[in-house]
Amino acid sequence: MRRLASAVVHVVGGGAYVSIWTLAVAVALSLTVVSPAGDLPPDEAFDGFVVSLIGALVFGLLLGLVAVLERNIPTPRGRATAVLAGVAVAAAARPLVQDAALRAAGFPGDSVEVLAFRVATNLIVWLVTLSVTALVV
Repeated sequence: MRRLASAVVHVVGGGAYVSIWTLAVAVALSLTVVSPAGDLPPDEAFDGFVVSLIGALVFGLLLGLVAVLERNIPTPRGRATAVLAGVAVAAAARPLVQDAALRAAGFPGDSVEVLAFRVATNLIVWLVTLSVTALVV
């Protein structure tokens, strides 16, 4: 367990947490597994895919900013802070962006309670998923 904790600390502060692989995983999962399109009837699936695409693009752009930040911060502690804060902001923004896009497309959005739950689950899911991806590659 110590080696795992050490590896996580190293990858989070190492300067290469956000890579082409973490971006690929983030976009792929955003468009499939964690997409709001699955909740829509088949005749509205294309609109759901567009909403998923908007969410994936915003998420990818925010993670791209995290990549730029982490590569330009000289200390491991500074990089780790930027990575954790940046991924948290990107993960929290994702359901908010998707909800806004759904509403703009004429679909009902989630209640505040559901949206808060989605933000919380996104924080956990994306921190774990991206960290595992960064550890593996």
